[in-house]
Amino acid sequence: MNQDAHQNSDINQLAKKYFEGIATEEEIAALHRWYEEADETDAAIVEATPAQFEDMGASMLQHLKMKLEAGRMEAPIRRAGFNWKYIAAAMVTLVIGAGGLWLYNRNEQPKTEQQPIATVADHPPGGDGAILTLSNNQQFNLDELKDGVVMKEKGVEIVKNGNEVSYVIAPQATGVVGFNTISTARGQKFRITLPDGSVASLDAASSLQFPASFEGNERKVFVTGQVYLDVAQNSKKPFVVSANGFQVNVLGTKFNINAYPDDPIKYVTLLQGSVQMTDDKGTVARKLVPGNQGRLGAGGELSVVPQADLEVVMAWHEGAFQFRDTEIRQVLTQLSRWYQVDVEIRLKDEARYFTGRISRSSSLNAVLEILRLSDINFKLEGNKLIVLP
Repeated sequence: MNQDAHQNSDINQLAKKYFEGIATEEEIAALHRWYEEADETDAAIVEATPAQFEDMGASMLQHLKMKLEAGRMEAPIRRAGFNWKYIAAAMVTLVIGAGGLWLYNRNEQPKTEQQPIATVADHPPGGDGAILTLSNNQQFNLDELKDGVVMKEKGVEIVKNGNEVSYVIAPQATGVVGFNTISTARGQKFRITLPDGSVASLDAASSLQFPASFEGNERKVFVTGQVYLDVAQNSKKPFVVSANGFQVNVLGTKFNINAYPDDPIKYVTLLQGSVQMTDDKGTVARKLVPGNQGRLGAGGELSVVPQADLEVVMAWHEGAFQFRDTEIRQVLTQLSRWYQVDVEIRLKDEARYFTGRISRSSSLNAVLEILRLSDINFKLEGNKLIVLP
């Protein structure tokens, strides 16, 4: 039996097991991958008429919908001109293979021949890690330290416990001065409990500068990148966050700041409590209530979105990438920060938008394979990810 005949026999057996309801998830995934490349002329391989062949695609799509609903994931949004068997294959590949959900590419373009990603060393996902820099410039690589007391000075203990570092202030501590900085590189995340009990989670390529002890009548910190803050309540000592081009005044609340220096728009999204967002000059202020998102535009203008997409905003904190009509360049920016790769885009000027959810524990190659199913080609050369036209 030649190779094609052997493969056709395997597909035939997979199809029979599928319709008998005894196929494993891996076998279903293999059948979906074959179906995505097949056409009506291949119907005979699974002993089906052309009409039955189309019904087979509908059945597989229904199977996916049931699986997605069971996992409390979103179902795909149908757009005119889309090939449902193509979408179904993309969905099952992710559901079974990469621990997340890739929904659709809303650009209605004909599918082109896919080029395989160069078989170079894969890029693993990011993980826990950070550098702690004290006011005297002494540095600690936190992911290399054992759990326990990192440093003790003037009544302040810095304690590491897994992926978190905490500042513990003794009641008798006095004269504690100077700012410390915790910073993550690309591909790192970390959590810190500040001297007042507030908790900050840092995403990749982010930093938080804070005093070793909050003295005076306010608690002021400085943020770059993306940081989620759960602020300890203290009405007598407001919490103030200074970021790239704006300031946030807080009493006690939970909110997310996205203020990467190279992003044109900066965001503050409020989950709980109340904050006030002001520009650097202090001339314009916007009060936010839960669900609001304050935005600082490239020209310095402040605006408020009444109801932010909290699922998208908080996905990183929950260990996922979440896209909702997200332009390809923004998608790649997130991948660049998490997988420590530089991106070169050779696409034409047309915009491409995506919706979906992918686990941040997936390897880069796994994510790229998912994106390729939406008719995007890549070439990975060392630490450079090239997006091909």
